[in-house]
Amino acid sequence: MLFGRNITFKLLDGFVFETAGPEGIRTSLGNMAVGSVRFQNGFIPNYASMFFFGVLLLVGGFVLAPKVILLIPSFGIYSAIFAQSVPVLFAILI
Repeated sequence: MLFGRNITFKLLDGFVFETAGPEGIRTSLGNMAVGSVRFQNGFIPNYASMFFFGVLLLVGGFVLAPKVILLIPSFGIYSAIFAQSVPVLFAILI
């Protein structure tokens, strides 16, 4: 009974599932939304900088990252396959 209460209920349900599960995702999205309010104030340079860094992130993820990964010799024969899958993974994460 103590193991079930202390380990599975308090540790897994109370900590892991609450912080990494739906409740944690909801909380982190809410925090990001509150943090983004300071950029949405109608000031044109803020919007321009967000656009610039978004394009920079896109170019870095789809163009530069696969080329850099091909230069890493530790990937060996899998480097070409990995370099082709990086843009797909990058698009899924965004």
